[in-house]
Amino acid sequence: MKRFIFSAMFFIAIGDVLSQSPYVFDSERWARLKTFGGTARYMAIGGAGTALGADLGAAQVNPAGLGLCRKSQFSFSPDFGSTKSTSDYLGDGGADSRASFGFNNIGVIFCSNKDENTTDDWKGGSFAFSITRTNTFHNRMYHQGVNDKSSMTDYFVENSYFNSPDYDDDFNPLNLNALAFDAYLTDYDAANDLYKNFLNDDVVKQEDRISTKGRIWQMDFAYGANYKDKIYLGAAVGFTNLRYTYERTYSETVGLIFNKQFKANVDTLDYFSYSDYLRTTGAGINLKVGIIAKPNDMVRIGLNVQTPTYFYSMRDNYNTSLEAYYDGTTVIGTTLLDFYKNSTPEGEFRYTYTSPARLSGGIALFASKLGFISGELEYVPYNSASFGTSDNVNRNYFNDVNADIRKIYEATVNYKLGGELRLGTVKLRAGMNIISDPYVVTDKSLKQHLYQYSGGLGFKLDKMTIDLAMIHGRTKSKYAPYTTSFDTPEANVLTRSTNFVITTGFFFD
Repeated sequence: MKRFIFSAMFFIAIGDVLSQSPYVFDSERWARLKTFGGTARYMAIGGAGTALGADLGAAQVNPAGLGLCRKSQFSFSPDFGSTKSTSDYLGDGGADSRASFGFNNIGVIFCSNKDENTTDDWKGGSFAFSITRTNTFHNRMYHQGVNDKSSMTDYFVENSYFNSPDYDDDFNPLNLNALAFDAYLTDYDAANDLYKNFLNDDVVKQEDRISTKGRIWQMDFAYGANYKDKIYLGAAVGFTNLRYTYERTYSETVGLIFNKQFKANVDTLDYFSYSDYLRTTGAGINLKVGIIAKPNDMVRIGLNVQTPTYFYSMRDNYNTSLEAYYDGTTVIGTTLLDFYKNSTPEGEFRYTYTSPARLSGGIALFASKLGFISGELEYVPYNSASFGTSDNVNRNYFNDVNADIRKIYEATVNYKLGGELRLGTVKLRAGMNIISDPYVVTDKSLKQHLYQYSGGLGFKLDKMTIDLAMIHGRTKSKYAPYTTSFDTPEANVLTRSTNFVITTGFFFD
């Protein structure tokens, strides 16, 4: 059964379409690479490596760059990171953070270059095997605020018309609206065909905690060839692995405003909270082909095309739980409202997902042995992504999801710029990139681009290299814990991330 857990923020001001499907928002998460992986060298220059090469990162960025390698090398890149989100919500807010540790990149290059005095047009090439983290989902967010205009129970009421309370053959609840109905957070007036709730003019304190973790990894088998030291051609096949975990706990405490302060006050309903859990796993495959032209020693021009990644095996495991506390004196029919706690059984749903293709073009300008400047543009048509299933029951559902994707998203261009200054055996690097917001908005000032700034050092020794990089990113977004026809409370969220990467490489014959 397809899930209805929205494992993402509801982004505000995304046009005239508000999809009822969480998969529409999943598409942006899987396709928009908000972090970039690779070696510390590539990360320190903002990821602008399409025209560079001579690095293990070329296997993932542009395999043609492997043709520029001169020595076989093994390298690994541990990563230390932290992400902090700060929220402003209903005049209050909150903050939370999460640290992470892992490997950003690991792999090996086998060079098979011919003798430098060879008269052959094809000078040789290099084969590479690498594993690269292409995205990370580690984050925590918390906010709180007092709301006198709406409650999550209003959302339960309105959403029940779209997704009515659902039960299995033993009357066990299968969705959140069924849990809310069983807990008497909502009720149904059969005579008038209306859903309603117990909260009318109450003031509620709302708290929302969201925790995410996981990564997308890509394993590349790549080869780059050297033609006349002028043209470098490359190709790669990539096997992608996706792991994502989402946990959310949302609660409301009923009360009143006294001396401009919120005070808990036991009414018929005292307090309720619900929790969502989702784990998504997936496996996919893509292909890359690239070219680098070197008309002279000062200029390199690169182009790389990556096919859509076909995630042929996507699986969601999920469940929702809810608990509610009442005054212990109210009776409805024969039911004493005291305490309710229940959860849906763990659900599972399998499907496929196809991410958009990616087209990258870049140019690098070299100043002899003093260093270089590299720039890159990356085109990503987010509105071409799609979901699918072999299940005839849900095929029409995903047709609607894909139609919403085409309405909500647009093609974008990402910008990357970086450079390196060589001072003897030490290399100073800096860069930046802009990961563009793919949502369609009428007012372009509402675009929520991700800005990342980077810097680093490189040291080349006799048999090894050591490269250091630091990447700092920041983005602003808007988040709504729920939406109703008359009120949508918004949180303004600022997310900052900092990552440190160390790449150690060893040359061998």
